[in-house]
Amino acid sequence: MHHSNSWHHDSSPHTFNYLCFQKNLSIKILILRVFVAQMATHVASWEDEDGWTHGTCPENHNFPNMLCRLSRDLGYSQCPEYVYKDIIENEELVYEVNIYLTPVPERSYVFHESGPTLRETYEKVALLAITELCERHVDILNAAPAAYLPVRRQDGLWRERHEQMMHTYGRSVTERQLVTTAEYALNLYNLQYDQKLELQHLQQQVGHLQAENANLVGQVQAAEVQNEEL
Repeated sequence: MHHSNSWHHDSSPHTFNYLCFQKNLSIKILILRVFVAQMATHVASWEDEDGWTHGTCPENHNFPNMLCRLSRDLGYSQCPEYVYKDIIENEELVYEVNIYLTPVPERSYVFHESGPTLRETYEKVALLAITELCERHVDILNAAPAAYLPVRRQDGLWRERHEQMMHTYGRSVTERQLVTTAEYALNLYNLQYDQKLELQHLQQQVGHLQAENANLVGQVQAAEVQNEEL
């Protein structure tokens, strides 16, 4: 007896619509999974009653994106929170930005910067937060590239690791590139840090001069009043 096995192809409209439904459902599930994964690390922006806008990881920014990736690599469940507000200071528009890291004992977790543009201020405050994370986790970064990012206190374990890299790496092109990149980042960070300290010093001097000038103006005005009374 001859037996034949054949697959019956159902091309009815009902079957076609069902297959389209299944395909669309699979796509929607995939999109939902991606959205949920993003929401695990990002929070939609919102504005509080005082005019501060809250959010996480601004898009298309360099240091904020780097900070978000680093925080996830270090095991934090959510990217750091940013809050910003634009104010008028000395008749100029200034952006104030705070960033909040997960609090840990005896470590700073709130960082503040201000600047003439929101993008520049985001970059500056995120750089501070990156430095803080590298200092917090200097003992667990080991040979990861982030282990060679600049920190404020460039001594102890960080200095030992940096010196070891400078003296032992260089056998291959990749290692020499790592040394060059790490040294460039360190020099750039120190230059920026020194410039920031110098700017703060100049701002303090300007403040003292303005106070002295206001005092002199007051003395002159008082002398003019006395002369008119004579």
